[in-house]
Amino acid sequence: MSETIAHAFAPVEKDGRPPSPPPGWGKATALGLQHVLLVFGTIALLPSLLGHAHDLSGAQVNLLFFATALGAALATGLQLLRGRSIGLGGLMFMATAGAFLPAAHDAIDLGGLPLLFSLGLAAAPLQAVYAMFLHRLRHVITPAVGGVVIMLAVTGLLKDSTIIWTGDMEVAGTEAALRLGVGGAALAAMLFSEWLGGRILRPWSLLFGLVVGTLLAWPAGLLDLAPVAKAAPMGLPSVGPGLDFGWNTAQHGALLVSFLTASLVTGVKYTGDAMALQKTAGNRLDHEAIQGGLVSASLGSAASSLLGGLPITSHSPNIPLVGMTRQHSRRVGIAGVALMAGLCFCPKFLAFMTCIPGPVIGAVGVVLVGHLFATGAMLAASHGLHFRSGLIVGLSLVMGLVVQSGLFFPNAFPESIQPLTGNGYAVGGLTAVLLSLIHHLLVERWTVIRLPARLEGTRRLAEHLERMARKYGLDQRSRNRLELACEEVYSHVVTHLREGGESGKRAVTLGLRPEPDHVQVEIAGRARVEDVEEIDRCEVSPGTEEDMHCLGLYMLHKIARDVHHIHISGYAFVSFKVPVD
Repeated sequence: MSETIAHAFAPVEKDGRPPSPPPGWGKATALGLQHVLLVFGTIALLPSLLGHAHDLSGAQVNLLFFATALGAALATGLQLLRGRSIGLGGLMFMATAGAFLPAAHDAIDLGGLPLLFSLGLAAAPLQAVYAMFLHRLRHVITPAVGGVVIMLAVTGLLKDSTIIWTGDMEVAGTEAALRLGVGGAALAAMLFSEWLGGRILRPWSLLFGLVVGTLLAWPAGLLDLAPVAKAAPMGLPSVGPGLDFGWNTAQHGALLVSFLTASLVTGVKYTGDAMALQKTAGNRLDHEAIQGGLVSASLGSAASSLLGGLPITSHSPNIPLVGMTRQHSRRVGIAGVALMAGLCFCPKFLAFMTCIPGPVIGAVGVVLVGHLFATGAMLAASHGLHFRSGLIVGLSLVMGLVVQSGLFFPNAFPESIQPLTGNGYAVGGLTAVLLSLIHHLLVERWTVIRLPARLEGTRRLAEHLERMARKYGLDQRSRNRLELACEEVYSHVVTHLREGGESGKRAVTLGLRPEPDHVQVEIAGRARVEDVEEIDRCEVSPGTEEDMHCLGLYMLHKIARDVHHIHISGYAFVSFKVPVD
């Protein structure tokens, strides 16, 4: 293919510049440390909450912290891979999931930590199973659904951040003023470095906020480093994990359903996080990479449960940090994984993480919640919002917020399923998936036909398009646009099937759906097809077959809009909208 065509496929960032070179290892380590601090803050929070709620010993809380952090390090390392069926190939940091917290409380009440670990292990494979069917769910797990699930994560994070910042809700007078002032200073430091610091300070906004807040907390009497002095420099937890598979009551069954539901919701959340990360990094949506990432998340969750930790999923607050620092090199991830794994064996560091003052952690969390909500909103609107998709987003958010409030018929459901019905994150996420599924099955009116994977099939394609155009009442100009766009993509897919020797064995699927101002088209084939989404410019050298082919795809972008090209499970899906008069 000629140089002009190759240029059309060259990777570029959002502003059209070539990708920036990776940072040096020193800078990558410092950037990775910011991600690690953010991840460890969440990993330390959930074991601490469980420890206070169930009077767990210090050794048991340390085991939860150690095993969850080590499982998260393993899962994050797997995310950096980009193999055939494992790894996202991106900077996706992993941590524990708040969606499991209500069920974790009930599991500990019923059977202690061993039951919690065994239920987490049993639910871990569900994310990998979900990944296998991602290509069949592409019209259900849409960017709108992924975005709303990310926004739903804000409900729990904002509540936790506010509680950590304010401490005891009864505090008043001088203590309240000190907590407000220290947290406000950390928040202001982050916003200053991010908005006004330019390229020099912006990558360090999180670290800047933590340092400023912690230094001010010292003279205010809000910093206690005694646990750091008592902790050993290196060591392992003094208690080991265990598993309990003696499930013989209805409560065990209900808890398993709760864990499986939480695992499914976190799988959908991971899909939304991965979409948001790819968008933040300036990349196109890569569903095959998301499938590999889900498998990695499943393996990390299983490893964490076996080690004696909590289930693992993507850590949403690290995604806006990638945007804030504008560094998404895998070198940052490698450095972060090395730090996470090494620091797991350093009790002094783990103790220091628990000593960072609550007002500082809470204020930093509030800033990240704002970024996270904006990231989810942009993802939800990335492919356009119409009345029904906007309603899916709105109703799902409302359901999640209402349930999370704890005021929506709290005693109307059996106690055995309250870990599910009282989880606003899970209820809101399932609402989004259910509404999207109903919309796809009952509202979207797709007409689907199978065409032979041979260039001779263009005649049958033209005949079918003519029948559909008459059925939809399209004028001649709209018919011509629809036929030209479909023929170009059909020929493109068939050409790649023919080059792979598969043209006689496989078919090409054409789907059409009429809308008031356009016809939605999707053409799919089981082949690795050269990308058509990024060809929006082309210089033609007369007589060159490759350039003439490129010209046809270039014309596609001129007569159609919202051209998207994805690969999932070995299938290529090219979708676009053809305007109608």
